[in-house]
Amino acid sequence: MSVDWNAVGAVGQWAGAAGTFAAVLYVLYGDLLKRPKLMLGFDGSEDVANQRNTPGDPPTAVSRWARIRIENKPGRRLAKRCTAFLTRITDITDEKKPIEVFPHADMRRLLWTHIPGSQTSVDLLPGVVYRADLVAGGEGRSALSVRTDPLYGIDRPGKYLLRVVVSAEGANPVAGEIVIEWNGQWVSLTGRRR
Repeated sequence: MSVDWNAVGAVGQWAGAAGTFAAVLYVLYGDLLKRPKLMLGFDGSEDVANQRNTPGDPPTAVSRWARIRIENKPGRRLAKRCTAFLTRITDITDEKKPIEVFPHADMRRLLWTHIPGSQTSVDLLPGVVYRADLVAGGEGRSALSVRTDPLYGIDRPGKYLLRVVVSAEGANPVAGEIVIEWNGQWVSLTGRRR
């Protein structure tokens, strides 16, 4: 039995070409599978909570905070320069007649929770939950503090729809809407995802 070495050589060349082509595809497109993927979360029972020892308040004063959860999906690359923005506040107390209360066409950066100086952006490790402050109320305060830079205030009790957009380098932005309710007393602050 004789071996056709030309055919063996051709098969080897085709296998080498296929392997090279697969390696090139992996280098060009495999990175897309590792791109950061941002996830935005809010659960009223978990993300609205009382807190003591708030900077600027007496240590025994209690404040109530609503915060959003931001996560870079596990197994992805670092989400560099992640920033959360508040893009809209709508008074939906009367859902038939919503009122825009945020300055027209305004977008303000949200402050990161418990990050000194509240950096403009944060690098998000994959699988680690970070939080950004939305609103806060506290003992002796007659308004809700919307935790943006610059700060914004809501001094009228009611139900408000807050729209948030989160972005990072190399990741698609994500958006979410949170409904905040407040009757004028800081302890009444509640929230839910819409």
